[in-house]
Amino acid sequence: MGMIESLGSHFDDSYDFILSNDSNFFDSFYTHFFNSSNLIKNAFAYIDMDKQKQMLRESIKHLVKFYCTNKESEYLKTIARHHADKVRADEYMYKLFVDSFIQAIEDTYPNFCEEAALVWRCALKPGIDFMNSYKA
Repeated sequence: MGMIESLGSHFDDSYDFILSNDSNFFDSFYTHFFNSSNLIKNAFAYIDMDKQKQMLRESIKHLVKFYCTNKESEYLKTIARHHADKVRADEYMYKLFVDSFIQAIEDTYPNFCEEAALVWRCALKPGIDFMNSYKA
């Protein structure tokens, strides 16, 4: 198997794993994300976390779709607008998001390796860059 196929395999396998083990993955993600910043932790203090996890699950699908198609969905635009206007998310917060995402994969995905981390950073980057640069 070549390097490109190997990276694709790591992505596909880990993505399937996340979607089928989302409770453990999202619990780990939010633990890391909240521990990364008091500002982030406080922003989620009164949020319905079950609903939040469902929204994150859907957001990940749209970030992956954006990576594959280079076309933002209406859902991704809505999320970007919300993060720009209401959350006032900045580049540093998005970095913490990605880092927490990778840490959650490492915690929960049994076949975690540096290639899996790399391919996820690459897959998330276009959508995160879009959201970070979004202006309503």
